[in-house]
Amino acid sequence: MWAVDIPSGEILWQHELQTTDLMGWGSNDSGVGTWTLAPTGGRLAVIQVISEGAGSDPYYVVVEILNTQDGVITVETKTLVDDGHWMGIASTKYRAYLSIRNLYSVSLETGEVAWEWPLSAPPPDLIDQ
Repeated sequence: MWAVDIPSGEILWQHELQTTDLMGWGSNDSGVGTWTLAPTGGRLAVIQVISEGAGSDPYYVVVEILNTQDGVITVETKTLVDDGHWMGIASTKYRAYLSIRNLYSVSLETGEVAWEWPLSAPPPDLIDQ
C-alpha cells in the first residue's frame, strides 16, 4: 500500500500488508487473507484477517493504525478470533464492525478487537483477550 502525493505523483510512504486481497474487491472477497481500511481522524486503520496455519486455525485480526502523514504505525494489535470466514465490514467514526461468522468490533482509537454478537458467551480463550 502506498501514499502518493497527487500533484507530483511522488510516493510519500509505503506500508507492507500481510494479506493480498482487498475486502469486497476481486474473486476472493471474503475469508482469510483479506484486508480493508477505515479512516479515523488523520490516521488510517488497516484491518487484516490472517492465519498462521497456512489458511487454517488459528485465525487473527491484525489492526495497524497508521499516521497518514508519514505512514508510521501508531497502534498495532493482533487478536485471536474463532473463525476466518470474513464476510463484511461496516464502520462508524470510532468503531469498525467485522462479520467473521460472529460480529466483532474494532476500536479505531486503540485497535482493540471485542466480541459483540451473538450474545451467548464467547469461547473461553476469547474472553480475556
